Amino acid sequence: MRSPRTDWLLWLTASGLLFGAVLAWWASWAGLAAVRPHPDLLPFAVVAIVLGWAAQAGAGECGIGPVGRRPPDQAADYDDRPAG
Repeated sequence: MRSPRTDWLLWLTASGLLFGAVLAWWASWAGLAAVRPHPDLLPFAVVAIVLGWAAQAGAGECGIGPVGRRPPDQAADYDDRPAG
């Protein structure tokens, strides 16, 4: 069985949303002035990237992408014309 392709746009979107949520929490906790490049945010960015990949992999298994469902990889192999 072939492993599913990585949907880079979905991965970027999921990771960005997760990290954006962390930044919003950080801003509410530490104040808006604290939201700038900060070494304490690096572990959160790494976790957001990993969880974003897992989210896109799960969505990819269901056939869900940024623009809806994708046709199966083998859809081009089928011939729906009637025989005869």
